[in-house]
Amino acid sequence: MIWRKRKYQDTHQRKNQKRTQSSPYRLTRQTLNDLSSFLFENSDKLQYGIALASLVTGRTISSLVDLDIPFELLESGVGRLFIRWHYGQASSPLFDSADRLIKDNAAYIVLPPCIASPIARARERAIPASELESQFSLPASRKRGPSGQLITLNTIQHVIDYELTKVGMTRFERDFIADNQMSDNMQNFYAAFSARLLHQRHADFMALFLPEHEVEMCRQHAAPDSYLFGSKKALSSSDVLSIYSALELALGEALRNRDHIAAHNIYTLYVVSTLQLATMHRPTSNAFRTLSTFCNNFEQVEIVDKSVSSTRLVPVCKYAQKLLTEYIEYLRSYQARFQFINRAKYHAIEDMLSGRSNLFRIQTASTFLPNIEHLPEALDDDVFNKINWHRHTMASWLIINDVVRDALSVFMGHRQALDLPTSARSTFCYDQLRSISEHINKVLHTLGLPHLSPGKR
Repeated sequence: MIWRKRKYQDTHQRKNQKRTQSSPYRLTRQTLNDLSSFLFENSDKLQYGIALASLVTGRTISSLVDLDIPFELLESGVGRLFIRWHYGQASSPLFDSADRLIKDNAAYIVLPPCIASPIARARERAIPASELESQFSLPASRKRGPSGQLITLNTIQHVIDYELTKVGMTRFERDFIADNQMSDNMQNFYAAFSARLLHQRHADFMALFLPEHEVEMCRQHAAPDSYLFGSKKALSSSDVLSIYSALELALGEALRNRDHIAAHNIYTLYVVSTLQLATMHRPTSNAFRTLSTFCNNFEQVEIVDKSVSSTRLVPVCKYAQKLLTEYIEYLRSYQARFQFINRAKYHAIEDMLSGRSNLFRIQTASTFLPNIEHLPEALDDDVFNKINWHRHTMASWLIINDVVRDALSVFMGHRQALDLPTSARSTFCYDQLRSISEHINKVLHTLGLPHLSPGKR
């Protein structure tokens, strides 16, 4: 029984954090006003200056003074504190030639002089976090708020968790600012987002507790408008078009050479790639599985792209529905080619159309392979079936265009432990997913992808 309690302790703590009204960590507005004023007035004392830094960032003392986390003190007195998050890289000939949204942007938050100075002093003296924590002690008259809340470093660190909505900050931005574990919200791994917007919202949050002249210095050092933090697998629209141009050129060559096998494979990858953009399906060998996973005249698709826990039903936008309909018509036409010359291929296409096998399969000279895992040499680039750029790219574009990120997490199949967004007790509704699908539809139309077709067979 003790083991079970320990196993689920962190999970239940995360669940209980949502019950903000009854949380023992939440401080009243009056308590916060009194506390922040006291810490600011005494910020020249290291213990209070560091505590003030924890209040406005949500970071632990260790994260503030850890020498392994870069920190820069600018001439103006403003500080730049970086984060420990690591964004995965990917490489392939086509992908490496693309100009990604983010390449080497170092991610950081901006801190005012009243906070940057004590952090710099603690780092210069290499004071261990444990020593700073043990030194922290408020005067007896300030150890509790007027409602009796005990004020500790832990409650100070959690202030951002309960006050972030006052300035429109999302919990994903909170995770970044507070240097929380990336895995607390899986969307953190996928998103490229506006650095300037994050710095502006953080400045608005700091303005709840600090004098405006201190916060104004942070605003002056916010990242430029075009600067992004986050995923290094997200592509710009021009580079998505360059990948599709490679498919367009390859299809044109196959048609000129009357190579119907190559044309089928190229067209299949084109359709799969576009459907992945439209649904944010992870790259898998059996992408979208069978035709029966599409429901209601292709208006919905059931996705299982990682494990059973990733199962989700998402709407398919009009753009993708039309493309899928064209692919089905193509397969029916292509099947007739083999009726009297290759019964094995004829029956393989019948299996695809009837839902008895994967819908998308690579063709060889003698047969159809079970899935799209093994690509022909001419198409053997990880950008087509291994690199998760579709998911990173579309998620980033939607976030940059202010789509609701919690709804986007559900669309992508991300959920926190004990969080059931589709349960009867949830405030989430399916219309939020439809709204995201409509955004995706607009993006795909605006993108101007080439319309590929292998022609009549």
